[in-house]
Amino acid sequence: MFIVAREKGPLSEGPRASRAASMWRVNVWWLFGLLLVTTWFLYLAPKALKKHGGWDQLSVAFRLHLLCAASTTIFCLINLALTPLNTPHFRRAHKLIGKCLVCTSIVGTAFGYYISWFEETAFFVALALSFVGGLQLFATVSGFWAIKRAQDPSLPTEERKRLTELHRTMMTILFYGACLGPAWSRLPGWLGLLSEGKATTWWALLLSILPSFVLSPLHKRASKAGSFF
Repeated sequence: MFIVAREKGPLSEGPRASRAASMWRVNVWWLFGLLLVTTWFLYLAPKALKKHGGWDQLSVAFRLHLLCAASTTIFCLINLALTPLNTPHFRRAHKLIGKCLVCTSIVGTAFGYYISWFEETAFFVALALSFVGGLQLFATVSGFWAIKRAQDPSLPTEERKRLTELHRTMMTILFYGACLGPAWSRLPGWLGLLSEGKATTWWALLLSILPSFVLSPLHKRASKAGSFF
């Protein structure tokens, strides 16, 4: 999560506008993600835990997976808004959060695969969750690799910019696709479109994948332009 290239645009003109544009990338798509995460953590997740007997009834692997998943989501949410441009303190915070994100994402994905295939999970559900886990792992590793390569001063400026854009793309896919995937897959049940216990049909699970291809470009476009929409 360590962006090294500075964007040019209306908000980058003038020192005050430049500092404001470089520190935060809050837009309507990010706020939508924040709303969903807040609703999930404070209301829906506790409700789901209670339904399944509470935290104490979960396996150790499941607990570690949930902790890593929640941490990755929060880290991603912060770093999508908090950029490292111009401000040394923000840059250091962005890098530290990014390194923590890589660790929690990889560890959380590993436990997720274990739960899907070695604990009581239906085959089709395990297959769908594995696909989302693969998306998460690919976005995490690709994004980390891209930004590390972008820091190489021997590379041409255009190549460094391309790698930085790749990093941003992977991080938005990680958040809107993988981190919010469990919430998307349960959306039909929340809206009353599926009856109790029927929220794991193929089209419900498909919802855990599609938003990454819709919201990620919208967020990236708004962030790059410094606009709210």
